[in-house]
Amino acid sequence: MGEDFNNISPRFKNIKLPIIRRGGFLNFLNSIYRTSKILKKNNFDIINVHTPSAAFLIRWATIANFKTKIIYTVHGFYFHEGMNYFKKIIHIFSEFLLSFKTSIFMFVSKEDYYFARKLLFFKNSSKLNLVQNKIQSDTFLFSSSKRETYRYRLNIDKNEILFGIVCRINEEKGVIEFLKAALELIKENRKSKFIIIGDLIEEENSDQFIDSFFELKKLLGNNLQTTGFVDDVDGYLSALDVFCLPSYREGHPVSFIEASVSGCKCIVSDIRGCREIAFEDKNSILVKPKNTSSLVIAMRRCLDLDYVECSKRMKHSLEMSKKFNIEEGISKHTSIINNFIITKS
Repeated sequence: MGEDFNNISPRFKNIKLPIIRRGGFLNFLNSIYRTSKILKKNNFDIINVHTPSAAFLIRWATIANFKTKIIYTVHGFYFHEGMNYFKKIIHIFSEFLLSFKTSIFMFVSKEDYYFARKLLFFKNSSKLNLVQNKIQSDTFLFSSSKRETYRYRLNIDKNEILFGIVCRINEEKGVIEFLKAALELIKENRKSKFIIIGDLIEEENSDQFIDSFFELKKLLGNNLQTTGFVDDVDGYLSALDVFCLPSYREGHPVSFIEASVSGCKCIVSDIRGCREIAFEDKNSILVKPKNTSSLVIAMRRCLDLDYVECSKRMKHSLEMSKKFNIEEGISKHTSIINNFIITKS
């Protein structure tokens, strides 16, 4: 992953950082060193980091740089329920240490926010902010015409229940559990089909996961479709009957919000982030993470439901769109960053 500089416009420059997700401790140290050189060369005043891996790497890379201030938009801490206890303690301790390098926190998850307030008891409360994810709701409103178009394209019969997952394909999204549950329903001769909306980046996954993924995909045959990366997620969500997200960890998942606004029946893991959205969307079912049996039971419940009329689904879609519209989130996020810039200038 080189130091690739690509001028997009006179005001914006794209810099490819050597961030690694896998590769061992020495490769990670090398990534920190290379990143520190890039950041030092560009002499940034403020950096806003988002993903757990990028936040971890960049804060270490700027640890000795007192000029550069870090704003961390926390899209879910890396530690989570079910993680090995020793690893979990290490990640929590790391977040505690790196908090001294973090000027402002913006949390998308209430659970992360309240946990951080206890962990970072020494931080001024104005440094810890809750800004939950929102979306452009009108884009994801349920559309009966989109439903017909996309189900025709996917060759889904009107009597078949279409289960889908929207994600980058990896182990922590619960993809293997989703495929195993799908296989169980197919064995029961249920009228159901399955789709994964998202791409697989092999270098980000273990060989074991990739082997399991392709083995299960082969067993499901024509009952499973995969789209790869797409720009028209809204159309696929209108085509879905049931959205699934059996993740191991989440922050405040946008894909769940989009599915909720699309009026889908949603099956999601009982973990932080997902619980908060499910509280707002009573049409959701919570299941145990890393538990195929729990997922299968929930999917069977959805198969046993009466067919939902488009008018009822549209009503639910409109209700959720009011709760998750983006305007408030953008203004709050922008206000926090602007105020920080003003106080530091």
